[in-house]
Amino acid sequence: MEEGRILAIDYGEVRMGLAISDPSRIFAFPLTIIDLRKTTDFVKTIENIIKEKEVKRIIIGYPLKMNGTEGIQTAKVKSFFEEIKKKINIDIEMVDERLTTSVAQRALSNIGVNRKKQKKIIDEVAAAKLLETYLEICKKK
Repeated sequence: MEEGRILAIDYGEVRMGLAISDPSRIFAFPLTIIDLRKTTDFVKTIENIIKEKEVKRIIIGYPLKMNGTEGIQTAKVKSFFEEIKKKINIDIEMVDERLTTSVAQRALSNIGVNRKKQKKIIDEVAAAKLLETYLEICKKK
């Protein structure tokens, strides 16, 4: 398997959750949230993270409905994906993100994180769950 960090992005209209792997691609860690209301150039923010963390690949959560069809959010994520691909020159792929947010919410509830606190961290935890799933799939290949 390849080496080098992977950056996972859980794209939302208000916030983007980011998670990162270790260089060996074994573990996924919540990294940060980019608040799109406060960040004018989110691409620059992502580029800085790529440089600072030596990221080799980006995965972006691809929001499909439970039946596998595309919804309203899918078009927005595809547009974001195309914008990132034009500006950032590393491997970027979209990965099915069904259930990552609900799995993240359940995990946070199970460890006693209240709803108010969850709201602040759910996006980066969902990105970490997306990355965890991706890493597991890669191990099986």
